[in-house]
Amino acid sequence: AESFFALEEYEEALQYLEEAQRYDRGNLDLIVLEGRIAIALNQPARARQLFESVLDSEPNNLEARFGLAELDIAQGRTRNASQRYIETLKIRPESQKALLSLVLLSEAQGDEVAARSYLELALKYHNYDPRVHYAAARYSVEEGALKQAESYLLTAIALDEGYTEARRLLAQVYLMRGDPRAAIDVLRQILETDRTIPLVWYSLGLAYDRSGDPEQA
Repeated sequence: AESFFALEEYEEALQYLEEAQRYDRGNLDLIVLEGRIAIALNQPARARQLFESVLDSEPNNLEARFGLAELDIAQGRTRNASQRYIETLKIRPESQKALLSLVLLSEAQGDEVAARSYLELALKYHNYDPRVHYAAARYSVEEGALKQAESYLLTAIALDEGYTEARRLLAQVYLMRGDPRAAIDVLRQILETDRTIPLVWYSLGLAYDRSGDPEQA
């Protein structure tokens, strides 16, 4: 069920989930997953009922709290979602998911001070997690701090050499800085292991064009 959910095959995920529930109906993790599937299937009332039923049994269940926050985001209630993540931090101050979500939500709401504060906390608690450095790089790109973004991305790649998203963003940073040759090097490294990402080929075309090689572009 989790695999089909990750593949966005929600109907298939629901079938396997129902099979699992035949053997363990009271499992709270299964109820949370059912709630996430309900969000994906555009059944918000059902999703809310499932998440709240989990919290009735286990008030500090973080996954159910995250589920409600995701539901709020899906329904455009970003301030409600922010408050739920803030409440989560009272239970687990170092929660990576809550901190990174608050970075994005605060930035979307125009609260740059809060976004920076949550980002600093995420880096403090999870300095060895490449996803946190990637999030910091995305934030830096939005702020126009390209040199800082490059530093975060190089750290993310050092922590996880197979982090394709970080390499793609690094190439974008080099293009934004006017260094297409550096972007080409990074994009070529991605193609050594995965030649199926259209955006990589497109970005490589831009990089060659900007480096003065329109034929290769």
